Formats: sequence, structure tokens, C-alpha cells
Amino acid sequence: MLSDQEKQKVLQDINIRHGKNLLNLEKCNEFYNNLLSRKEEILKELQLSNTGSVIGKSIENANVILSQSKESINQSNKLINIVERDLSEKTNRADKPEWYFTQILTWIRDHKEHVGLWIQPVIEKFGLHHIDAQVEFMKGLVHLAAEKLNSELPSLQYDDYTFSHTIDEALGFDKEMREIYNYPANEPSIISILTQAPILVKWLIMEKKYAIEKMDAILSPCSVEAFELLASDVEDLKITTCADAFITLLQTITSRYEGLPQPGHRLQFLELQLELLDDFRVRLLQLVNAEEGDVMESKIPSIANTLYYIENVLVDWGSMLHFLNLHYYKQRLEDTKQPPASPTSNDFDDSLVLDLESDSIFIETLSLYRHFRQDLLCMLAERVLGEIKKRSRDYRQEKWSSITVQKEFKSLSLTPTACPIFEVLAKRMHQLQKSLQNRLFTIVWRNIAAQLDTFLFDDLIMDNRFNDGGALQLKFDITRNLLPLFSQYTETPANYFTQIIESCNLLTLTKGSALLLRETLLALEGATGVEDTRGKTLKEIGVNNFTPKMAVKILNQRADITLKRLEID
Repeated sequence: MLSDQEKQKVLQDINIRHGKNLLNLEKCNEFYNNLLSRKEEILKELQLSNTGSVIGKSIENANVILSQSKESINQSNKLINIVERDLSEKTNRADKPEWYFTQILTWIRDHKEHVGLWIQPVIEKFGLHHIDAQVEFMKGLVHLAAEKLNSELPSLQYDDYTFSHTIDEALGFDKEMREIYNYPANEPSIISILTQAPILVKWLIMEKKYAIEKMDAILSPCSVEAFELLASDVEDLKITTCADAFITLLQTITSRYEGLPQPGHRLQFLELQLELLDDFRVRLLQLVNAEEGDVMESKIPSIANTLYYIENVLVDWGSMLHFLNLHYYKQRLEDTKQPPASPTSNDFDDSLVLDLESDSIFIETLSLYRHFRQDLLCMLAERVLGEIKKRSRDYRQEKWSSITVQKEFKSLSLTPTACPIFEVLAKRMHQLQKSLQNRLFTIVWRNIAAQLDTFLFDDLIMDNRFNDGGALQLKFDITRNLLPLFSQYTETPANYFTQIIESCNLLTLTKGSALLLRETLLALEGATGVEDTRGKTLKEIGVNNFTPKMAVKILNQRADITLKRLEID
């Protein structure tokens, strides 16, 4: 490797031998003035004589002038080629592609003013307005870089690091040419060298190799930071370190290939990204299966947050023009143009369905991620409910038919056997709220509420008989203890416990009202020729979700109804 002093000396030698020819503005000015003076001679000849020979001579002179002006840029590029060959002999290295890319960009920068001031006016004087001297100058240098890259890349395929480094430098060079120097997209580009079949295949292989290595590092068993929350997460999205690193990895791949002109080439990189997304999902699934012990204290809540964040990112990406174009191109290549079916939501996620567009290129990946995330949330809800069921045995076996009636409802207190239930429920809800993203926590607590409502209805109310005291005590436990616990998360907790609350409404009716209601419901069952007012009657006492058949079943659980407890089947 040459030292900085040696590099400087080489550049000085080049400048001494070739710099005068390349940068001598005085000679350029002299050439320019010469062209103008000859133009005047031609005009004078045209004015003084109309003979064909004179006009022919004038045209011939004009053609010479035009040829000289058009060749000026080519002469500059030839001089650059001389400099390049001289530079290659002393400083060129295959593992340092940035050297010649930087040199070319430097030439463009240093000669931009020179080309614009001295060459472009000459071209425009003779009506060649379609020729952009700056573009022609850059085109020649791009061709020079492309030739060099094309000669080196085949041998670099056996050196993964140097090959990858060269790809990155070439992409950076092309991006700077277009963004800083406004090199037209329709002109020859160095990208054409990178998209040659063997080079492109090797590029894809290297992208996959480094991506897998990165994922190994992100989810390494030795890594304790993979599921820690980002410190910069000001919106409390519960973004984990591994989710952020993985999305950054995908974005980096996108930034490298999105400038490729051919959609077929871009689609190959997109397929790689979809493959990496599936690989990452499988890795998370393996981590879930390896978890042992308390689910609430495990990585499962963090993994759910990770999945949800990636889902949202993919939904956003699916609406970007880059991915929409690739999706359209992919559909044209497929035999059928019907998009894959949208994923369905589960029962407790209906109100929080992601707005997934059927024309998203990520629809199948989103479906897999979403089902995985739903399974984890269901697991968390079921674990909480499982603990509640274990703690509720004594509460469910209370002698509800022989509890002493209290004179005032507000003088009641929570049933002692219910304390373990509310203790574990409050504890787990707090843990879930702390560990899950807000929207995910909403899904989980709604699921817990729905399952708890069904459990208490099936295993408590329908398995016991209630006297006035028992019904009143149950209503107190529900309305003054269970509902306030969920009121932290919603303004209308009663909407999630309709079965229990409406059952309490039926069980706490006075004996006379209960008997009359039961008789009315039974009398109108199957009746014809009369208006069925049972639904209206039930609504008047706050029962909106039970059918008349189920209302009779619940009334039959009252201890003060000693008649034969008929069931309407």
C-alpha cells in the first residue's frame, strides 16, 4: 500500500505531464476565440458571393469548426484516459475501488465549470442545442469506470469481502452521479455491469449470506439485548432492539437494489427479502417453543411486540410506490392475476383488524406474521384465565342458595373466596399492560374479559342455585369489584360482561316478578296469532342478549322457584 506522501507524489507527476493539456484555460480560450473569428469569415464570404463554390467552401469550413467543437469533449476524455492509465500503474488496487470512483467524481467536479464556460457555448453557437457537454463528458467517464469494473469483477467473485465492497462502492458512485451531478437516467450506467447474470447471482448470494449472519447476531442466544426496548421509543410503541435491527437490515437491502432499472432484477431482491422475513418469523417461533416457566415473565410478550411492529412496517411498505410497482410486475408474470385472500381475524380482534390491502406484495407474509402474533396473544389470555380457574374453585362452590340477605346493597363486602381471583387478575393485567404495546394489550384484556364472562356464566351461574342473598352477593362482586378492575382500560366495562350482568338482573328480580316473567316467556313459546312481546319484556328489565329460552333457564336457577324447572328446548 502506498503512503499518503507517495500518493501525493504520483498525483503531482500526473499533473506535471498532463495537467497543462487538461486544465490550461488560456489555450481553451484561444481555441474558442479562433472558432469565433473563423465563423465571422464564413459569414463575410456568404454575404460577398453567391457562387456555389464559395458557399460550398464556407459550409466545408463550418463543418470543420463543428467537428472540432464536437471533438473537444472526446479529446478531454482521451486525456483523462491517459491520466487513468498512468494512475492505474502506480495507485490502482482491486481491493480499493473507491480510489478510482472518487477520482472520476473529482474530475467531474473540477471540470464542471470549465465544460460549462468554454465548451457548451461553442456547441450552442452552431445550433447543437440537443448536445449537453457536461452529460457527454460524464458519459465518457462513466464508460471508463464501467470498463474498469467489468474487467475486475469476474476475478473478485472469489473474494467475498472485496466483491461486496466493490458492489457498495459502485452503487454509491451511481447514486452520487445521479443525485449530485444530475446524470440522466436514460444514459449508460455502471449498473449495467452489476446486473450481468453471473454478477447478479453472486450479488444475491452475498446479500443472503450477510443477512443471515446479521440475523444470527441479532437473535444470538448469548445476546441479552435482543428484546430490550429502544431508548428512542418516545411513542411507547414497544419497539424491540431485534425488530429495529431487522427492519434496518431490510431497508439497507432495499436501498441497494431500488435503483436497478429492470423490474425483473429488483423482483429477485424482493423475493430474497420475503425469504428473510419468513426466516426471521421461524426463528421467533423457535424461541417461543424454547420458553419455559412463567409465560408472563418470558420473552413471549416482547416477541408479540416484535411481530406487531414488523406487521405495521410491512403495511406501510406495501403502499409505497417501489413495492406497488414490483407487485404489479409480479402479477403480470403470474398465470393468475387474482390476489391472495386477506387473512381473517379471530373473534376478539375484530375491532382491531389491520387495514391490509389486497394489492400488497407482503399480504402472504403479513398473514403468517399476524396469525403467529394472534396465537401468542391467545396464549397469554389463556394462561391468565387458567390461573383464574384454579383460584376460583372455592368461589364457585359457595352455598349461593343459603347466603343471608343483607338489608342494604352497599353494606355488602367482597366474598372472601373471590379475593384470590381478583388478586391474580389484577396482577396479571398489570404485567401485561406493562409489557405489551397498547393496542396488543387491548386485544388481550378484551379476550380475557370475554372468556371470563363465559366461564363465570357456564361454571358458576348455570351450575348453582341462588337465593335472594346469593344473587345479591354475586351482583355486588361483579358490579363493585370486577367491573371497576376493567374500568381502568375502558369506559364501558359492562359491555364485556353481558352474560353475567344480565344473569344477575334475572336472579335479583323479586319473586313475584320472576314468576310472572317466567310464565309469560313460557306461555308465548310457540304461540301463533298473537304478537311475540318476549323480547320487549326482557329489554325492560335490562336483558338484551339472552333469548327467551336462555332467560327461562337462568330463572330456573333461582332457589325460590320451586315449580318444575321446565326447559325450552
